[in-house]
Amino acid sequence: MSNKREVSEKTLELNVCAELIRCIRAHKGCEKAVWIGMTQKEERDNGLDAMIENAPGFALLLQFKSPKPSSTYDDHYKFTINRLQHETFLKIDPRFLSSVFYAFPFYSKWIKVCGDSPCLLQDTWLVPVQCVSLNGRADQQSFQIDLTRISSPIRVDGASLSVNCKAINAKKRFCDSTSGPGDLSIFEGIPTETLQDWVRAVDESGTRFTGLNAIHVARDPTVRTVITAR
Repeated sequence: MSNKREVSEKTLELNVCAELIRCIRAHKGCEKAVWIGMTQKEERDNGLDAMIENAPGFALLLQFKSPKPSSTYDDHYKFTINRLQHETFLKIDPRFLSSVFYAFPFYSKWIKVCGDSPCLLQDTWLVPVQCVSLNGRADQQSFQIDLTRISSPIRVDGASLSVNCKAINAKKRFCDSTSGPGDLSIFEGIPTETLQDWVRAVDESGTRFTGLNAIHVARDPTVRTVITAR
């Protein structure tokens, strides 16, 4: 199988986030939700602070991963998690870590992207960062995580890591909720102030992020529930 990736991580980010923001905006209180992504320069310069500057409210963080070219068309998708990046995520206030997800789109071939468009959310799977524990050697920096469609629910595992929760289908989570639009009970998020504290620590550590996106909902003093995606 070719080692060349057909579908870039950026392509998956753009399309999945465009679909996701439409679903989130369908919920009362989230109509003005904004999708925030870093430019290539901000990614190179660790410009996370530019994502949330002067933006009071709440945020969902999505760390996108693209499947390895060796991933099979439909059954077994392989992704890579970086230790430094992962451990940096875990420094976010534990009360809000449930709003930080790895996003694993099951799209390694253009034929499947074109076939499923305009709904790539149907085969994009979310795993909360806090559910993943990295094992292996202390100096191991790269970890393969495998998502396999051989059973229901999707099986998530890896040789040097463990996962203690199920993968979440992005479409069902944000578009097909039985609560329906207008019910804020399915939403929570990281307050901007908490995210800013974390960003300052990231800047000091020099950790780099690519594929990191935020869905931001401005603070509304008339809405008592925290209103950004879980």
